[in-house]
Amino acid sequence: MRLLHRFKFAGLVAALSLMLGACATTSPPEQLVEARASYQKAQQSNAAKYAPTELAQAKKALLTAEKQFQETGDEEITRTLAYIAKRRSQEAMAQGKVNFLVTTRQAKQSELLARTESMREQYQRQLIRQRQMAQMNEQQLEQKRQELEQAREELEDQGMTAEQLRQREREYAAAISKLEVEIERRKKAEQQLQTAMNKLEDIAEVRQEDGRGQVITLDNSVLFEVGQSELLPNARQRLKQVADVLQMQEDRKIVIEGHTDAQGSDQLNQRLSRERAQSVKDFLVSRGVDASRVQTVGYGEDRPIATNRTVEGRAMNRRVEIVLPTAEAVGGGPDQQKQQQQREQDEQMQQQEDMEMQQQEQEGIEMQQDQEGMEMQQEDMEMQQQEQEGIEMQEEEGQAPEQDTEADEFEVDDFGE
Repeated sequence: MRLLHRFKFAGLVAALSLMLGACATTSPPEQLVEARASYQKAQQSNAAKYAPTELAQAKKALLTAEKQFQETGDEEITRTLAYIAKRRSQEAMAQGKVNFLVTTRQAKQSELLARTESMREQYQRQLIRQRQMAQMNEQQLEQKRQELEQAREELEDQGMTAEQLRQREREYAAAISKLEVEIERRKKAEQQLQTAMNKLEDIAEVRQEDGRGQVITLDNSVLFEVGQSELLPNARQRLKQVADVLQMQEDRKIVIEGHTDAQGSDQLNQRLSRERAQSVKDFLVSRGVDASRVQTVGYGEDRPIATNRTVEGRAMNRRVEIVLPTAEAVGGGPDQQKQQQQREQDEQMQQQEDMEMQQQEQEGIEMQQDQEGMEMQQEDMEMQQQEQEGIEMQEEEGQAPEQDTEADEFEVDDFGE
């Protein structure tokens, strides 16, 4: 957009230069020079996008001043019109800045309202769940009381002694007391869990998804270096809070999902997302989370939540999601069973890919070893050949003097005769 305005401004200057042919010997006044500079600056500011009307008025004012300068030269009216054009450009820049701030603030307010509404709905669902749990606890307590009353009646019908009856009453009273302690413990545990969840929301996005369960989303930029799967020091501090929350929900399964953006090859992204999910699992297990509860899966770039065409969208897609499936998502209807089957298939595919990659690496190592062995054999053969040639040369050098000696002896004998 700014480049287009620059071209337009260049065209405007070219047109004005033609109009100023008659005044070629007259320098423009300082006010007109400043007006031109102010308009160019306004074109490159937020006014081009957020205050186009004011910018058009500034352009019109500048053209009027330029025309007056062409007609009358450096006169008072020219300087006055140039000053007005300069002020119009300054007003356009100021209005563009204001409109930009208003638009940005409105976008942030909309995002904040959306997040607030999501959190409100989540808290509402948690409150309903807590009420349901409290109601279930009360129902269990009432059921125990009814069982106690029924047992007392049965004992009376059986004609048990007073001491036996009192003993049974003490046993049932102890059972009820134990149940009440368990109910109180659950209430405290739920309060502690709620407190931990509130703290967790300061460092991660926590939401409840229908048919999926509770989802904790962590930004990869605070967990890993670019292209790496080793946890950063700050990431360990964040994951400690996640581990505390997970340990408070010992009866729930955990699925750790790794996701990447679309930068790089599919195979690399698939492997990187899987290794990052495994790194998160290893750390959580080291913090006391039962490994048998945790399942890892890497989806690579297959499940984006935003466009990969922008920097912001790619940043949102680079994430690790820790999912605590609901009972329905773990066990239940056809949709959940399909999701479970899909996860199992994804795991099998990942295992197959790992095996294939390991096999390729092993084959590469073996080929390299074979190549090195062949090179060594070739070197040995060359050395043996050189040694053989050296031996043959030495033998030839050793025979030559003997032949000369025999020849000398023959010549002496002939001379003696």
